[in-house]
Amino acid sequence: MNSAIYIPIVISLGAVPGALSRYYLTLWFGRWFGTAFP
Repeated sequence: MNSAIYIPIVISLGAVPGALSRYYLTLWFGRWFGTAFP
């Protein structure tokens, strides 16, 4: 497989769940700690 195409696809497939989990964890911690969460 062509690594010039394969590597960015693998990185993007890992970045999407990472970004979504970071977003939802931030929302959850914000609700848990209230206004004390930065």
